[in-house]
Amino acid sequence: MIGNFLSSVNFNKINFSKTAVIGLDVEDWYHLDYLSEKEKNIDISMLDGFDTIMQILNQNNCKATLFVVGEIINLMKIKLLEATNNGYEIGCHGYTHKRPLLMTNIEFIDEITKTKKILENLINKKVEGFRAPCFSLDRDKLNLLFKNDYNYDSSKMDFKHHKLYGKLDLEGFTEYKKNIHVLKESNKIEFQLPTTKFLNQTIPFSGGGYIRLFPLYFLKKFIKEKEVNQEPIFMYLHPFEFSKKNINFSKLSKKNYFRMNIGRKSLPSKFNSLIKFMKERGWKFLTFKNIYESIIK
Repeated sequence: MIGNFLSSVNFNKINFSKTAVIGLDVEDWYHLDYLSEKEKNIDISMLDGFDTIMQILNQNNCKATLFVVGEIINLMKIKLLEATNNGYEIGCHGYTHKRPLLMTNIEFIDEITKTKKILENLINKKVEGFRAPCFSLDRDKLNLLFKNDYNYDSSKMDFKHHKLYGKLDLEGFTEYKKNIHVLKESNKIEFQLPTTKFLNQTIPFSGGGYIRLFPLYFLKKFIKEKEVNQEPIFMYLHPFEFSKKNINFSKLSKKNYFRMNIGRKSLPSKFNSLIKFMKERGWKFLTFKNIYESIIK
């Protein structure tokens, strides 16, 4: 059992410093939770951004974990098969992208089991991991996730200033390494999204919106800080952020237009530069499954 493993392993021999995982939440722009229903248009897709980010990853020889929304699997079948055949990991991001904290337990179980089954039938591999839409997860839903054959989750983020994020209690978990929590007497792991201090505030920095917002200088500074602390970095990005489409979002509020589009034009170049910077400094890019298996197996 993992409890015996945790008590006997020499943590100092397992070094996850300069380890990063790129998590791509494979969803379309209209899945964004902060949009109102009248602002969405499901007839317009920005999934072309998936091709752009995959090109960047392939050019830099980086693998990633793709958390897929179930209702777009049919649209992405060929690309998902190509990704899994090339060493990318496929995970679950719910079926409808509805926030789990807005669901009943029955609805949540239906979403995670249905999406898992569809994905596994497609890729002929076990789907190990989950990321909650908008990090909207609590301990009850996490327990349900683990009871339904998921081995890890990456939905915890300690950021108090986003009203959609959940508060995930990790009582009973052991901090194996910074941002990596192992549940005692089990083989389950929670991968926590990193934060940093900026202007006396604790903030995320490794997500698409923050990468778009911060100048490259600050992103490099944050990464160097994590090197000093030997802290792994887990990222989250979305296809719409890399889309080449310039859509007239006339129905969007000014605030949501800003949130969707700030820094989007320069993101492919900035993200490519960020990966090159990290690789030059010795960072290795793995999948969540790689890390899970290195700890558990």
